[in-house]
Amino acid sequence: MAVQLGRVSVTETNLGKQAKLPRVRPSSMAAAGASTLLTPGDLLAQRYQVEQHLSQGGMGVVYRGRDLVSGDSVAIKVLRADRQQESLLTRFRHEYYLMATLSHPRFVEVRDLVVPSQGTPCLVMEYVEGEDLDQLVPLNPGEALEVIDQLCEALAFLHSRRYVHHDLKSNNVRIARDGAGKLSVRILDFGIMEPIGSVRRELAGTPAYLPPEVLFGAPTDPRLDLYSLGTLAFEVYAGYVPFDIRDAESFVQAKQVSPPDVRKLLVDAPAEIGELISDLMSPDVAARPQDASVVRRRLRQFAPGLGTATGLEAPTYLKPSRLLGRDRELGQLMALWEASALRSSLGCIRGQAGLGKTALLRELALRMRRGGGIAEFVSADSSAGAYGLIRPLLRALWHDEARARTELLALAPQLIRILPEVGHWFEGSTPAHAHSDPVEDRRQLFAALCEWFKVVRGGRSVALLVDNAHRADNASLEALRALLAGCGPGLCLVLTTRPDATSRDVALSRLVGGAELDLALGRLDESAVSELLASLFGAIEPYPRLCAEITLAAQGNPALVLELVRELVQAGVIQFSDERWQLPRALGDFPVPTSLAEALSRRLKQAGGAAQGVVDILVVAGRALDLDLITACSQGSDGATFAALDELREADLVSESSDGYDLAPGLSRRALLDALSSGRKAQLHALLGRLLER
Repeated sequence: MAVQLGRVSVTETNLGKQAKLPRVRPSSMAAAGASTLLTPGDLLAQRYQVEQHLSQGGMGVVYRGRDLVSGDSVAIKVLRADRQQESLLTRFRHEYYLMATLSHPRFVEVRDLVVPSQGTPCLVMEYVEGEDLDQLVPLNPGEALEVIDQLCEALAFLHSRRYVHHDLKSNNVRIARDGAGKLSVRILDFGIMEPIGSVRRELAGTPAYLPPEVLFGAPTDPRLDLYSLGTLAFEVYAGYVPFDIRDAESFVQAKQVSPPDVRKLLVDAPAEIGELISDLMSPDVAARPQDASVVRRRLRQFAPGLGTATGLEAPTYLKPSRLLGRDRELGQLMALWEASALRSSLGCIRGQAGLGKTALLRELALRMRRGGGIAEFVSADSSAGAYGLIRPLLRALWHDEARARTELLALAPQLIRILPEVGHWFEGSTPAHAHSDPVEDRRQLFAALCEWFKVVRGGRSVALLVDNAHRADNASLEALRALLAGCGPGLCLVLTTRPDATSRDVALSRLVGGAELDLALGRLDESAVSELLASLFGAIEPYPRLCAEITLAAQGNPALVLELVRELVQAGVIQFSDERWQLPRALGDFPVPTSLAEALSRRLKQAGGAAQGVVDILVVAGRALDLDLITACSQGSDGATFAALDELREADLVSESSDGYDLAPGLSRRALLDALSSGRKAQLHALLGRLLER
């Protein structure tokens, strides 16, 4: 079920994707055709025999089968026929690889990937005996605590590997018991697992278990899973979920407007568990526990008899629980947004790399959306060509309701010139002929753009948030200037840029010259750095000398603070033991990086050859690439490419978004391009050209 929630589409799935890569086996399907699904009796790879259909969900179908070599029961998953696009098949293989690297006692084991000579790959997984948790709730208090604790253990491990499960729910958890009746929790499906920090417009999940921030396009955060854990914990005690969600409106009502007081509903549960579940289900992300290890620690405060962890769960991902040190700037930007109801408004955020321009802009988008506004975030791409910034904004705002407006039909011929797919939305429309006078031609185009904006916003205020405006093309900057001048009230435009960018870019200078709010981000002081460190390490208060030394070494740059902390963790100077962080009193003689670029460059030099090759591809491409293109360009095995991407992602050297994979913002594409040999550049340019022509 696809549900449109604000600007985010959330799909309810009962079945996602599972993945792993011990081996890949060719196969011919006995009774199954190239595009049909499986039937009982089908034989895969001359080894796995299909026995019966088990379940079907949004992505695939699962069957029970038999491994004819070992005699074990297995679960066999195949993509649904309507989900067998090439990009999904590549992602299916990618997830297979990922699950091979995420082996844990609480996860179902994926054993094989069978690739038919024709048709879609099949995942072969262990078949876990037992019952799904939704068939067993409510549990007795002792077993309820055991289930919650084991789920915490699983999530702590997953988050330590920098992934968020994104679909934790009771029918995705199986309870097995040994001969003595002791229960064991297994998570069955990882089909919509997401990397931490990724931002996607369409989020898959089950609405009853999803937190409210999915409404607003927030970056994927481990505390999304903790909210789901809280909902599931409530269900384990009460026997039902605390939300009745039928549509987008009821989602908003349940999750944002009036979330229930779970402490009043859980009258038979210990007061401490009610308090913990209430914290886990807080609508405010920052009010939830910092991570799963904190939850386990709290559980043991009133249930000391719970089992011990496996030792695989030490957190490696450190991220502040909220934006710190920018309250004044956020207040000014929100005031600018409120003023846009009376007039179009323009704000500019300037700052050096690492000072938090992007984080501030994303936080602004979330606050605007929470207040009921429409906020579209887009990052400028210097390789996107003319109107490269306007095209994603057109796509984002041209929703289904707007496409039904007949007054837009007259604007389509002009808008097709910017966004060709407009021709598909309005059948029969063809691009307008360019006027012989370039000035008049642009005036007509911009007039159509302004009319389009007035129609699609429907009287509502809209914020256009443009990150890295110094990378935008001149045509896009002129179009934004025209929108500000011609759209009237209801438009708030906020840009981020480097401090010196306007002195080198005439079009950008003309645009931001009219800004009524021009913010220059400063560096964090020692107090803000102390608050940042406390946010990273939970309740641990950092030593004053350590804060002072980190502030000085990082020059108050928040990104460099995080880089330095990362290196301290990797070097063992900061350690996680007994389910809590141990911090030193001072840095000592630790070799600190002098800049963000140096820290990233140092880490890139430590990357393997395949990872370096992927970086070369992204450098030459000059933009984000999807998984299909990267695997094709790498010209190695899928497994090697997936491993390289995982290495780069864990090292924070690439980022992932709905556009694909791209270099991390702190890396200098120009410097990396200059370092490539002319032969290597020519080879990759030719290869990319051939692949893009297809």
